[in-house]
Amino acid sequence: MTRAGLAAARSSTAQLAEIVPQVDDGQWELPSACAGWRVIDVVAHLAALASEAVDPPPPDPTLPKNRERYHDLRVDQRRGLGHAEVLDEWRHSTPRQLDLLAAAQEPPGADEPVEVPGLGTYPRHLLANTMAFNVFCHLRNDLLAPDGPLTLSLPEPADDQVAPPSTSCSPASLRCRDPNSPPPSAAPSSST
Repeated sequence: MTRAGLAAARSSTAQLAEIVPQVDDGQWELPSACAGWRVIDVVAHLAALASEAVDPPPPDPTLPKNRERYHDLRVDQRRGLGHAEVLDEWRHSTPRQLDLLAAAQEPPGADEPVEVPGLGTYPRHLLANTMAFNVFCHLRNDLLAPDGPLTLSLPEPADDQVAPPSTSCSPASLRCRDPNSPPPSAAPSSST
């Protein structure tokens, strides 16, 4: 099972929760490092994922098949909401999403196949790694400096935050970057 992935998802989510109250209204409107998304849009994306995990929408064949375009659509649906509404959705749905991911670590459902549209089919327990990767990368790469606009600081990431998601998730398939830019690395590279 991916209990380490669940712990990493909880850790990165807790760090995002530490950052949220430090962001002012003007900073929510800054462009993030995620092309076309403001800082609040990145949180709207995480809120949408959490809400859909907790209360899955019915299948809709008209939705984009490309995962990035699907995420753009869900973010666009939240652009008319105020910052507080987006944050409330994220705060309400994320703990419930983490509870579902914890339950997914146990048999009999742990190995049940789950289709992630546009990305493939995976055992249910691996979804914790996906959340860990998603929150970690959006927080560290798209929101916080040096790539993101927020000059707030967090402790350096620990191995247990990085290792579980990086061993089972594909950065190229989950990253929120310009498709022409190189994928981010999980570990810093040295250029000496």
